[in-house]
Amino acid sequence: VDVILQFTPLETLSITPTFGYRQDDYIASRLGLQEETSWLAGMDVTWSPAERMSFSTGYLREAFSRQLRSRSRPVTGATTFDFKDYEWVSNQADTIHTLHAGFRLGLIPRVLEWTAGANYSIAVGDDDTHNPVPPASGTAAQRASARAKPIPATQDQLLHVDTALRYHFWKSWTASLGYAFESFQKNDWRTDRLTPVLPGVTSIWLGDDDRNYTAHIIGVTLAYRFR
Repeated sequence: VDVILQFTPLETLSITPTFGYRQDDYIASRLGLQEETSWLAGMDVTWSPAERMSFSTGYLREAFSRQLRSRSRPVTGATTFDFKDYEWVSNQADTIHTLHAGFRLGLIPRVLEWTAGANYSIAVGDDDTHNPVPPASGTAAQRASARAKPIPATQDQLLHVDTALRYHFWKSWTASLGYAFESFQKNDWRTDRLTPVLPGVTSIWLGDDDRNYTAHIIGVTLAYRFR
């Protein structure tokens, strides 16, 4: 379900709230992903105090939750044990907050305009893992391996700031000169200390590990608009 509304209480003011909801149930899944729910809610506001000037801002919250059921199957020699009390349930929740703002200013009407904007997002991932019943079968070592452990939360942050000058000429052509700054940071216990090679092991690890970075971008574009 997606709902988008637009209100214009003034000719110069526009308010657009947004809402979305989704739910998936895997009713035949004894193990693995069993259900997943997501929703989002936000609002954008645009204000144009003059013909050549406009401001915009907005906020969006996205939430994802899912439930997974897993089972530990210890192996001793050629024997694989399958104890029903060795199951654990993971309730995972991801929350993303996004805030943006920008403006447009016509320096020369329909000829030269200046735009600028900023966007900031932060995502937090939580994982609540527990045993529905305490493991009681098997040996003490097997019970310890099947006991659910606490899992730390993860966090990502992305900041993007940009500005540009746009020159419109010959009715359908636009030349642009722009600059953007971008910064990405994360805290993820799964990959923060991962090295490309483990000592004494010949394997090379090529997993997905998005590293922290800052970037400066300068762009020049030439565009033609078909009318």
